[in-house]
Amino acid sequence: MREWNRENPEKHKEYHRKHYVKNREKYLKRRKESYQTRNKEPREKLLKIIGSSCVLCGCSRCLNFHKIGGKKHPMTFEYYFNHREDFVSLCYYHHRIIHQLAILYKWDLVKELVEKLRIKN
Repeated sequence: MREWNRENPEKHKEYHRKHYVKNREKYLKRRKESYQTRNKEPREKLLKIIGSSCVLCGCSRCLNFHKIGGKKHPMTFEYYFNHREDFVSLCYYHHRIIHQLAILYKWDLVKELVEKLRIKN
């Protein structure tokens, strides 16, 4: 079977695509359930430690943990716990804006902005 997959990569992709389309609802349901049950407890602990609302607007829905330096990092709860002083809570909207500003300007300016807002809250 593996040899056939290597010899026919396009057919292999097409098979998996059709299988996924046919069973899409089942996969989405399983993925959502497993994410919610697997990550609920550590995420709640992080929200208590880092903050349970956006540092910019105070919103408490759809929160992301943003690393103040903006550098790439592993997206594991262990990393967040070990480096919690480097993160702030941002809602999805402000997290996206911060990253767009970082593309237009420099990370140093964005870092200063987030740090000032963190001190206020």
